[in-house]
Amino acid sequence: MSAVISAQKTPKRPQSPLNWVNAAPFRAHLHHLLAASGLPWRVIAAEARVPERTVDVLLHGRGGRPLRRLPPDIARRLLAMREDLLADLARRPVPAAQAREAVESWCRSGGSVAAISRRCPVEAGDIESLLDPETRYTTRRIELLIVTAAVEAGVDIGPDAEEPVW
Repeated sequence: MSAVISAQKTPKRPQSPLNWVNAAPFRAHLHHLLAASGLPWRVIAAEARVPERTVDVLLHGRGGRPLRRLPPDIARRLLAMREDLLADLARRPVPAAQAREAVESWCRSGGSVAAISRRCPVEAGDIESLLDPETRYTTRRIELLIVTAAVEAGVDIGPDAEEPVW
């Protein structure tokens, strides 16, 4: 996957648990964003450049217990997500190549446009337009919805794809 979706890898630096922050306010913020935007949590995780596993555990807990603390860098990235930024994803144009590759790979692995549309909240017509090589752009929202759904469905997006960090 291109850097459009995957988070930039930053060098791991030790973070003392003493510097970590209480997770509860960030969990509440994330629940608010989910309700306000209607986007899947994986899309918000990808746009925030937060590892998917971290957001999953923040929302659903681990072993029946809620996550209590977050590293400060993750907390900052989650807090930077706002309703207006998520709404803007539907208006932000991006090159169609990555979404097209995800749709083509999904179709090669036995999926159909209708099945993809059922799996992610993208109109079938928007998915079909990505199969047209003349389509040069899509929106960031469509790209994120399709690519995160493809990754969740286990679709191999291609040999040139970077491993997503979320």
